Amino acid sequence: MHQELKHEFIAYATKTPVRFLRLDPDVYRVLVGTVELTCVAAILFAKRKFAVFATWLLVGIMVGAAVTHVWINDPAEKLMGSFIGLLFLLTRLYTRESLKAKTG
Repeated sequence: MHQELKHEFIAYATKTPVRFLRLDPDVYRVLVGTVELTCVAAILFAKRKFAVFATWLLVGIMVGAAVTHVWINDPAEKLMGSFIGLLFLLTRLYTRESLKAKTG
């Protein structure tokens, strides 16, 4: 699994619009993973405003992931993780705002 992910990030870093950054694929993989884990920690433990910001940042990452998979002509099943993650994040934002509106 790890080797497959390393191999996939070579395409992500060299064949997509982020290639202008000229990031090493390993650096790109670690950077994305670190941002994702930091956002998850913020969602779980940070104050509300920062947690909402982290959720929106993850939404952006999921949209970027979906665009990347389409850009490099990955099969549809590779898109599923991005779409499911995006669905969860948008549901979280919606329910959080709905609860906030109800409680005042």
